[in-house]
Amino acid sequence: MPFCRIIANCESLSKVIQPIRSRCLQVRVPAPSHEQIRTILNTISSREHFNLPVELNDNISMQSRRNLRRAIMMLQTVKLKNPTLTAKSYVPCPEYESYTKEIAKDVISEQSPKQLRSIRAKLYELLTKGITADMIFQVLTREFLRSGQGDKKMGGTMPEIVKPEILRFAVLFEHRCKEGAKAIIHLEAYLARVMCLYKGAMTN
Repeated sequence: MPFCRIIANCESLSKVIQPIRSRCLQVRVPAPSHEQIRTILNTISSREHFNLPVELNDNISMQSRRNLRRAIMMLQTVKLKNPTLTAKSYVPCPEYESYTKEIAKDVISEQSPKQLRSIRAKLYELLTKGITADMIFQVLTREFLRSGQGDKKMGGTMPEIVKPEILRFAVLFEHRCKEGAKAIIHLEAYLARVMCLYKGAMTN
């Protein structure tokens, strides 16, 4: 009797209902290591007949965060912008990440309902272009938690005292987003909470 086998791929099991899970053999495939990514990038450079410096290869591998597709796209972007690659060639981040980081800077620069309405339009633009809510949560939270010095109004870091709370609310609202239907509501609620935490810390 003929039968069919279905292979499904997902990054998170949170939206896969239990009846489907119980009827599937779940196999977790780990992300490639930095060494594997460096090897693949070297293979690509050899086949495309260009030299990839070791330092640049290491830089792309680290910035890719073990995401092979991201690493290949970064290599492609660097090569397009620099015909001759050097160890100091600039590795640009994806356009959606730069746009999302601008949203984080907007949150730090002003905390008001007017600013939140302005940010909502930017969030809609990201979502309509296919950027998922979990990717937006990750970039925003990484930007809020990053270490370093700088003028906070020009996109500097959050005060250390509020960072644990920011991380806690990021986890909370991302979970609610996965369980809910409208991502914009949870993203906006998260940013409103971050505004409140930041303003409270700066006032005190």
